[in-house]
Amino acid sequence: MIRIVLQGEYAVVKGDGELKTSSPKTCTVFTLYEPTSRLAVLAHVDDYVSAVDTIDKIKKTLKFRFNAQIEKVGFTAKVMGGDESFFSLQQQRKILSIFKILNITFEKVALPLDKTQISLNAQTGALHLLNQGQRDERLEYLQKREYGEWNNWLDIHYDGVPGDQIPFFQAKEASRFETDIPQFEWVNVDAARALETRGKLKLPIKTGRDVAKDGSAELMKLVTNKRADSYIKLINEKNYNLLLRRAAVDPKDIEILKFLVDHSILLEIDLNARGETSGTAFDVATKYKNQPAIELLS
Repeated sequence: MIRIVLQGEYAVVKGDGELKTSSPKTCTVFTLYEPTSRLAVLAHVDDYVSAVDTIDKIKKTLKFRFNAQIEKVGFTAKVMGGDESFFSLQQQRKILSIFKILNITFEKVALPLDKTQISLNAQTGALHLLNQGQRDERLEYLQKREYGEWNNWLDIHYDGVPGDQIPFFQAKEASRFETDIPQFEWVNVDAARALETRGKLKLPIKTGRDVAKDGSAELMKLVTNKRADSYIKLINEKNYNLLLRRAAVDPKDIEILKFLVDHSILLEIDLNARGETSGTAFDVATKYKNQPAIELLS
């Protein structure tokens, strides 16, 4: 089976079938693969989806569905697509930054100028770049139509909001297969739209997305101890690496520490970050003999 991954979507499978996505333009596509477990990931990050939410959802899918930790699987990543526009560069930098934090080896793959479709074989890890003669134009048409409906949704819900003030949205898990795209004779976009107008073609279009949350609001609710003021200051400053080390001191802060570890990708925390004198959060927990924190961080 060929699972299709459109803009704002990701897929995680284990040695099963093929993952395919439409030709990226300003979007960034990345794959992850580990040959022993045959865990395979493909994600298509556009200008509107949160890159950190995408990788966080991949992390949780690996953990709860496949009992695998993204930091320990031994993935190799391939990153491709994107251009030099502001939002595209921002997404590319964010993805590579998170991979560095997770110690995931990555390779940047150059795409042909016509921005080919991308396919990942989940059994072998082989990456295929499908050129104009090989790609499925029905998939390209579905992507164009879905993105058009998405922009209509944005116009309704964010009318008059400047682009840089529109929030990032959550990634969706890809749930459609190539067989879900109706068979029709491809001539061009106009001919396909004519089929839709006459009721001869119904596409599996999905619209709307939920706004992504970074977890800071939920974290605030956990800060109730005598160090609340200093902790809140660190949260407002988004200095989560320092907060992680501070929360590793006292067993009473174990819920805060657990939240920071569980949401490390969303909060862009490097669990191995070192203070100038304190070392890592694990070093801090060891120094203060904080056994719950030692067990959590080890």
